[in-house]
Amino acid sequence: MNKKLLALSLLGALVSNHIVNGDSITSALNAELQLIESESAKIAASVPPVVEVVKDGPAFKIKGARDIELALDGVGRIDYTHQWNTETLNSSTGLDRASAYNGRVEIGGVIAYGKEKYGKAAIELGARLRQQYQAGRFDKVLSSNASTVKIADAVFEVPGSSVNATVPWFKHLWSKIYINALLNREVDTDHYIKAGLFEYSLGRGISYGSAYGTSKKYLGIYSGSNNFAPFGILLSGDMIKDRLAYEFYFARMEEKSADFKQTTARTKAHIVGNKKSGAAGAGKANDVFAATIKGHYASDGLGDLNTSTFVMYNNAVDQRIEMANDCESKLVTVGSGFEYEKGNFEFGGEVGFNLGTEYVFNIDRNSIVLSGGFPLDEHVVARTYNNVVISGATNDNDRLNAKAPVTAAFKTVVDGYTGNDNSVALNNDSLSSASLKSNGAYTLSNSAKRFRPAYKNTYAGWMGVLDAAYNWRPANMKFSVAVGHASGDANPHDKEVDKKYYGFVGINEGYAGKRVKSVLALGARKMQSPLTADPQNKQLFDNSFTDMTFVGSGVLWRLAKRDLECSTNVLGFFKDSRSLSYVYNAANDQGGWGSSYARRYMGLEANVTFDWKLLPGLSLIGEAAVFIPGSFYTDVKGLPCDGSVVAVLDEADSTGFDQLVPRLGTDPQIALNLGLQYKF
Repeated sequence: MNKKLLALSLLGALVSNHIVNGDSITSALNAELQLIESESAKIAASVPPVVEVVKDGPAFKIKGARDIELALDGVGRIDYTHQWNTETLNSSTGLDRASAYNGRVEIGGVIAYGKEKYGKAAIELGARLRQQYQAGRFDKVLSSNASTVKIADAVFEVPGSSVNATVPWFKHLWSKIYINALLNREVDTDHYIKAGLFEYSLGRGISYGSAYGTSKKYLGIYSGSNNFAPFGILLSGDMIKDRLAYEFYFARMEEKSADFKQTTARTKAHIVGNKKSGAAGAGKANDVFAATIKGHYASDGLGDLNTSTFVMYNNAVDQRIEMANDCESKLVTVGSGFEYEKGNFEFGGEVGFNLGTEYVFNIDRNSIVLSGGFPLDEHVVARTYNNVVISGATNDNDRLNAKAPVTAAFKTVVDGYTGNDNSVALNNDSLSSASLKSNGAYTLSNSAKRFRPAYKNTYAGWMGVLDAAYNWRPANMKFSVAVGHASGDANPHDKEVDKKYYGFVGINEGYAGKRVKSVLALGARKMQSPLTADPQNKQLFDNSFTDMTFVGSGVLWRLAKRDLECSTNVLGFFKDSRSLSYVYNAANDQGGWGSSYARRYMGLEANVTFDWKLLPGLSLIGEAAVFIPGSFYTDVKGLPCDGSVVAVLDEADSTGFDQLVPRLGTDPQIALNLGLQYKF
């Protein structure tokens, strides 16, 4: 008790009672002390006990009153990275170089209730706050979504803009409730519900993983921001303790009808037959549903076996191939995997098969755009239709076969057309248009590609991986081998007919190997893998785990006395789907598809990684990798780079000068990374 408070209380008691003799003073003091102690005990009972702080492994655990426990952990990391030829495999310009200092700080925690009362947590709340930056370039990490703007009836897509600030965000934010405690049932098996923002993967994360933001631009599927996990709900529990478990998972990747603005937006007017309404509609979302059965069996004689069998359904409505809401995807993936260990041996694998369909809608590609003027009026920007042309003109040869300008007379004809045919005349009678400052008469026609027919792509891809390792314990070394395959195919939208698409499709897939890891080709996704020949002069690339076969081996070495772990891996990559060769003439910077197929060997990656623990929690981490292009790149040398790369190069050019198209080379890719990391 506070000594000053005690003295003042005693003094007040003496004065108020007019105590004069020794016996009365002693009695009064004893009575007052008992009263003070009684009141103090009441106060002390309502004050929480002193918080106990203990350190358990890498996390701090703080135990408080009312059966509450808080576990905190975090990581801080600073890296220096340098790269050569990672975007184009071409060193001729000397521009495919990059170097930067990157930083990341994460603070996470879990609040748990009920461990003392129930023997295990009844409720858990988790959060992880991340702040990421690149030194001197704070606009690298966060950006806004793309939007549209309308200028004189022409709608333009405005790319997302960067956020020039180091803004932290919640990567994870979830709650977890244990059903056992909720029902006050004491059973051996645990069951819980988890909801909020959290990472989740199926198996090795190939069919459905946590590499958010790795969408395929040429398919009607979506993957959200790589800055945080999507909203999910997970129901998990044991059917047989330590033997058989289940998981049911739901994730909302996109919400497209959350309010009046979304449901009434005219984003479907380009769908044939939907011109007058065009509203997006209600009840539109992009959802993932998954179910998993996990098994575990262990014995001294047979070893330890873990199995996982899953099925996933991705219902992605209102997706985009060419324009907003022009397709939808219903992808099903069925897969199974296992991990086995016995003694010094371990091996595992996984296989997955795509089912389902991508539905491509019948759309009208015609829209109003801003384009350059006609001969003698090149300096004038005019509103024109991009898929309606002037097929007949009298007294106005300059406009013959040009895009039709948006005039009152022409607009009446274009708006009144209700057909669905390409390369047909829109009007039987010749039109005159005084606004063109000509007394000519005109006939309008659809372009050859105004209407895209409805068709569907049936998913038929598959993947499989298998790896094994042997632990040579006397030398603290582990030797590993691995093989993997993911089927491939051409761009499924080259031919607008019903067909099967044999390329494997993973959602949020970011697989870079388990026992044998790829740092550059799969880890950083820098192999620059073109899809099988696109007949147009626009090449599409897909650097994910698809359209390839790989084989590899690795060695992991641990030096316990120095707290050093070092590994080296070598992997060879081969293309699955055949692609035409490319013939390039460097003299005039022209090229075209050849008549023969390119060879399949894509190249070889060699990498070295190390993790040196300098102090408890503090590590010096390094990676070095090189990818040497193989005969495939020799056969497609000069192929134009991905259209997105071209857009990045041309985005800041205000001169209007036609720049040379960047082309693939055959120069080695090199990447180096050195980082200092502290975990607690």
